[in-house]
Amino acid sequence: MIKPDFNKYERIAGAFVLIAAVGVLALTAAVVVKKGWLATKIGYYTEVPTASGIHVGTKVHIFGLPAGWVESVELQSAGRVKVSFDILENTSTTWSRAARCRWCVPLWSERKCWN
Repeated sequence: MIKPDFNKYERIAGAFVLIAAVGVLALTAAVVVKKGWLATKIGYYTEVPTASGIHVGTKVHIFGLPAGWVESVELQSAGRVKVSFDILENTSTTWSRAARCRWCVPLWSERKCWN
């Protein structure tokens, strides 16, 4: 069997490529975990009179902590908008299903909130 003979620079380049590949894999895994893409999600919805400032992808916060995101915004009728959102399973145990939703949108000089 022929054994390849790598010079010093080829070995350094190979080590660099190997370290870079491991770094990319580790960074990708960290992003996937941080974004919650593999976490179990629980779907909820609420109806609000107006969805001004709410769109697909808007972050959902529970007690001021990020817990999920808006999945869809649908107009049901005049003055009635259905907002569906996903909550990460590990944060859903901190509140009950009977909890009230409150939507807050930052305006120029104040926050506008709906219950």
